[in-house]
Amino acid sequence: MKTVVGAVLAVGLGALCWSLARPLPPPGEPPTSPREPLRSSGITASREPERQPAFSARLAGLPVDRPLASQREVRAAVAAGRAATPCDAEALTAIALGAIDPTVAGVALRALGRLGRCADDPALLALAADPRPRVRQELVLAVRDSPLPAARAVVERARCDPDPGVRALACAAAHGNSATSPKPSATR
Repeated sequence: MKTVVGAVLAVGLGALCWSLARPLPPPGEPPTSPREPLRSSGITASREPERQPAFSARLAGLPVDRPLASQREVRAAVAAGRAATPCDAEALTAIALGAIDPTVAGVALRALGRLGRCADDPALLALAADPRPRVRQELVLAVRDSPLPAARAVVERARCDPDPGVRALACAAAHGNSATSPKPSATR
């Protein structure tokens, strides 16, 4: 019991010290955080939270105009896709449609599929004709659970794709399997 109370006190004191360590804004300027009270009017009120920009800081580091150069960039792209929220849908769509690197486009498609924002967008569904197999694979994964006819048609067409990985994912999706990556075929 003492360790739990000690841990709670340590966390609370840490948060208090962190909040006190931040510098106060100069007199007459608004506070930087929406949670800080407005002092300029003489009353304590909270400022309205600012609207999040369409291209959030999480996605700003994704290179759209060049291929990924290292494993570090690949990991960062995957992490950004996993952290994406519904507020990022517009930026993710732009990334999926404009990225040169198939990994970046695939990360954006996977995030859009997780957010349920891929199956009803005709521009994204048109990526079924993309020449890069990775993009077609991620599109199949993004729309596999959608009941919309256009998304089902993409999965059905992908069953005849020239790439065996795309075909495997499409067949798994058509049969209700939740495979997330193509399995190598075992030939004996």
